[in-house]
Amino acid sequence: MHDRTVRLALVLALLFFLTGLLLVLLWIGASWSADAVQVACIVDTLVAFVALIGIWRRYVRWTVLRSIGTLGATALLLLHAVLWVPLLPVGCVASGLCFGQSALLGGFWAIACCLVWWGPVLWPVLRSRRSRDAEGGLLMTRSAVRCACSFALFPLLAGTFTFTLWGSQYWSASGWPLPGWLAYQACAVVTVLLWFLVWRRSVRWTRRRVLTSVSLGALVLLSPLGVLAHEDLRSAWRGYDSIVDAIILASPLFAGTAFLAGTAWSWRLKPAEAAARVAELGDEKVRSVSCPACRYSLRGLPEARCPECGWSGTIDEIVERSINELIEIAA
Repeated sequence: MHDRTVRLALVLALLFFLTGLLLVLLWIGASWSADAVQVACIVDTLVAFVALIGIWRRYVRWTVLRSIGTLGATALLLLHAVLWVPLLPVGCVASGLCFGQSALLGGFWAIACCLVWWGPVLWPVLRSRRSRDAEGGLLMTRSAVRCACSFALFPLLAGTFTFTLWGSQYWSASGWPLPGWLAYQACAVVTVLLWFLVWRRSVRWTRRRVLTSVSLGALVLLSPLGVLAHEDLRSAWRGYDSIVDAIILASPLFAGTAFLAGTAWSWRLKPAEAAARVAELGDEKVRSVSCPACRYSLRGLPEARCPECGWSGTIDEIVERSINELIEIAA
């Protein structure tokens, strides 16, 4: 297992840990009081910041701008947790609304950190030809960056659901099922949009993949409609109220599971496609060795030093970066 993959697995484990830590802190607080939720969010934010820096620090080339951007985004996240002011005057549910805001900001913070740290990896045009600023101290590939961005779905969905659920009670006097439908629908839209935005450029689109993706996306977007028909379904299946409730509340989650798993399986690169892509590149591109910082060709040079930007390193580093770059191009 590559070191990048291990660190991505650590991020996934961190999400479970943060969820457990949040529940423990709320349990210690003995209630969903404003103070308990606020303290839990502050602690979770600090732990997430320290843990993510520890996990990815060797894969980020720390510059002044990157450091300022990371600290600035973290300061805004902590500022919200300290001030703890709801955007809407919702009274008794203000604590729940603030929690939703905090989770939403946590998701945006995670995406912002990924873009600040590895923006040039996703968009090579951002690389400066005169700068040694490449992917970082260690190689970060586009696929790894996209996976890291995808993990932001966890806090984004938690925040979207909570914020929409409590916020809809301010905008509308209607009771269930309208707030529940709005919350599920907002989560469905966020899931589909973020998933396609993150992965669309890494997929070799075919008619079959397009149809599969559109069908699964429509399934997710339509799945919350069952919540609107909650009362009618319960009336039709009288005597099975608890079963109907469970199916209705879980159906958007099952639809989301089918969407994420189905699109990922459909988008996987088959060996024949990878071989065809490499063949399209030609021998010159496959055999090329370029500078990791500015992509200047290093073929024929007697040393591992770029005459264009001044980058220097080891032969092993250049070979590893060239192989990973070829894999990214083939994908």
